[in-house]
Amino acid sequence: MNYRIKVGIAFLIGILLLGGSFVFFPHNGQDGCWNNVQEIEESEISYRHESVFQYSQLSTDAKHAFEKARSSDDNTANVYGSRCPDEFSYSDGWVYYAIDKNGTYYELETVADSGGLFPIDKTLNGLLIVSGIGSLLLGIIVLYRERDIKLRRP
Repeated sequence: MNYRIKVGIAFLIGILLLGGSFVFFPHNGQDGCWNNVQEIEESEISYRHESVFQYSQLSTDAKHAFEKARSSDDNTANVYGSRCPDEFSYSDGWVYYAIDKNGTYYELETVADSGGLFPIDKTLNGLLIVSGIGSLLLGIIVLYRERDIKLRRP
């Protein structure tokens, strides 16, 4: 097989693997903030709720996190990085808030999204990056090796 084809294939595979890392795991390395929203009665607000917020007084990021969770099919949503609202605490344990939106009360549960005990997304992303770089290096090695062999031939 022509060395240019080998190099081209190795580079193509490397670029696809590295590109896949960014396509499949766009939030890798950013803090994840998990939110769950459930409608509740005003009488259900209790001591376990860290704070009671008026929806109108929430920041843009807090409204985004709340609405993203409320409008999803399972009432949950993740926000990442700088979109994690400052009003809410995202730690290893559950934190509960009550939110009053025009007289309708909601319970917002928050927790840090660390990926669990074995964060498979970080592992797969690392494998894609290492494989992509390895494939690019293989292409470079083949390129220089084949070039060197052709230069030595009489």
